[in-house]
Amino acid sequence: MPRSPLLRSAVAVAIALVFSTS
Repeated sequence: MPRSPLLRSAVAVAIALVFSTS
């Protein structure tokens, strides 16, 4: 899997969402 900044941003947003909904 190529490390693209867009993918990293998507992962960061997903993690932030998970933490905020916990």
